[in-house]
Amino acid sequence: MKSNYAFFVVIILVFGLIIYFMFASPGLTEFFKAKLNSTSSLAGGNASSSSFFSFGVQSPIRQSLPNLGPGPRSPYYEKNYGALSNGRIFSNSAQSSNNQGGNASQITPPDGFTREQISPYYGKIAISSISFPSLYSPYSRIAVTSRTNDRINVSGWLIQSKWTTLPEIPMAIDDYQAIGANFKNNIVLKANETVNIYSNRSPVGQNFRLNKCTGYLNNYYNFQPALPKSCPALDKGESYLFSSACQNFVRSISGCRVPTANEINRFSAPGDSLCRAFLDKINYGGCYQENRSDPDFFGREWRVWLGQNFDFDRRHDRLFLFDENNLLVDEYSY
Repeated sequence: MKSNYAFFVVIILVFGLIIYFMFASPGLTEFFKAKLNSTSSLAGGNASSSSFFSFGVQSPIRQSLPNLGPGPRSPYYEKNYGALSNGRIFSNSAQSSNNQGGNASQITPPDGFTREQISPYYGKIAISSISFPSLYSPYSRIAVTSRTNDRINVSGWLIQSKWTTLPEIPMAIDDYQAIGANFKNNIVLKANETVNIYSNRSPVGQNFRLNKCTGYLNNYYNFQPALPKSCPALDKGESYLFSSACQNFVRSISGCRVPTANEINRFSAPGDSLCRAFLDKINYGGCYQENRSDPDFFGREWRVWLGQNFDFDRRHDRLFLFDENNLLVDEYSY
């Protein structure tokens, strides 16, 4: 009887030790599991991950955490300058700037760029300012200004921030005519000329260069912002032939204002025919015909409307201006 009792005690102790090693010593369990898995792999079998030593206890599943960083960069930025690493931009492909000649060695590239990525126009064309929508100006604006006496075509160039690429700088009408066809040409900047790029739409559906008479267009279209009201003074040389009432009215007109139909109809008497003919020419077409041959007729400002919001960071961002060959022309940080 005692021998049977001792046998059962030994059996219980053995099972107790086995259970202890299974649960109190997980390292030993992992050892046996590894041995079993390695054995099964050598044998060419597809052994299950749960073995005799696992007792149904599964290993923790490791999953990669979602990427909570900023969204993907603009395709143009990624294509040309790759991912940003520690604040520096590394080009995916080297591009030549042989046109720089001897000036290349004198240029200190901006942070993240090499001399091979610098445009021959670097330092000649610059992003001069940027503004964002406000209560009184519901649009964004970027100004690109020439700082050289050279004539430089900027159509086809791109402006890009860290995360957004704007459409290419388009072509525009160089000589905006009131009557007849208006043809688009490349925007060629000369010394101290600027192209102002707006996020809203052009009310005439066209981009164009300003001139001495374009302020008259404000009478017919709602430009935002309004075009400069700096029209030439009216030639009043023959106004002495007008009636006294007409002379007083002509002298009251200023600031590119076009007389209304009601105002012109006030002078319908037979003696006011010269006055009425004069008033009929106070508009963009009349100003154009009168002043087109002036050497200073064309202004130093081009206006371009992209009809697309500028999704830039309003507080801090880094803008890049690239030429038609994807080479850096200028950077603008704020």
